[in-house]
Amino acid sequence: MIEELEAEAVAQLIAAERGAERKGATLGFEGTVIEVRARRRKDGAVVLGYSYGGVRLERAVLLLLICPQSACERSQSAKARWEALNPRKPTLQRRPRDGMKTIREVAAARLFGEVSLGVAEIQCVARPASFAVLTSCPVNAHEPKIVRMSGWDLFRGGKCIAGGLASSGAAGVVAPRFGSIEAARTWLAKMGASAD
Repeated sequence: MIEELEAEAVAQLIAAERGAERKGATLGFEGTVIEVRARRRKDGAVVLGYSYGGVRLERAVLLLLICPQSACERSQSAKARWEALNPRKPTLQRRPRDGMKTIREVAAARLFGEVSLGVAEIQCVARPASFAVLTSCPVNAHEPKIVRMSGWDLFRGGKCIAGGLASSGAAGVVAPRFGSIEAARTWLAKMGASAD
């Protein structure tokens, strides 16, 4: 993403008339504007500058702020520092009526329990699983590192029949085979259809 903005800013600067010294490319990212500026120095060299939400910063910091990996400690630290220095307006939240559980409480309760799944004659139990995965950052903000990912394993008759980790995509990114109950249910439905 950043490489594309850099290429666009440089292309605009090169295509601009001789007198133009600055050009830029922008992109909206999760409600924040990212800008890459290209400028020409007196010696003719092109220099790139970066800003996030109107604040100038280094490329490495920008990459940490847009890193999508929630388990990346460096990225989360950079995002926390950013939020501390640039707080957003708080969103209004509804308070649950007495006796009703919040969405977080319901989600947390589901994470700690088994879920029964059944398609046709196939009856399984999905159990939460946790994996340590060596993964590289999709935006190259940091070196490859071990991150914790959660997923689900499917059991039938007390034996694991599917789950674990699987490669996905052309880059060979490793992730839990079933990141959600819906993914497990879809897989089970395909197995039930192929058994017919």
